[in-house]
Amino acid sequence: MDKYVTRSKIGHPSSSSTHPSTASTIAPKIQRKTFISDVDLESLEADPGIRKPIAEYNPNIRDDIRRYYILKKPCQPKDHKFPKTKFGKEMRQFFPDWFNGRKWLEYSITKDAAFCLCCICLKMNVKVVDMWLMLLSQRLAIELGTKLLKDLELMLEIK
Repeated sequence: MDKYVTRSKIGHPSSSSTHPSTASTIAPKIQRKTFISDVDLESLEADPGIRKPIAEYNPNIRDDIRRYYILKKPCQPKDHKFPKTKFGKEMRQFFPDWFNGRKWLEYSITKDAAFCLCCICLKMNVKVVDMWLMLLSQRLAIELGTKLLKDLELMLEIK
């Protein structure tokens, strides 16, 4: 047992009282309470391509951030001139009509890419999302996105 415990001499202060451990100096910073009132909600980025990931927020306020994004509605720039990109031999582009009936679909002007609001709020891997959107039929992807949004609203108690 003596090889695991350092015994202090009687009358001498222990080493821990004169040299606080690293954990005791870091702990107050980590344990600091963070409240949603500490965050300026209006300054949160609307564009999903440059939005701060929810996982980077303090765990105490992540649900509040998710609730804010859902209540704010998705980023759906309908008057934007969507750029064309060459896919194979054809030029393709995002169409704003795709937003119709898809409250979960978001578009990033800065990244020229579509995002799933539910997937962002639930911190799903973007590559996984791309894969299920690619593998599922359009109708099934729409139904799944709509169901995810309803489930997320229920989880966050949004009416």
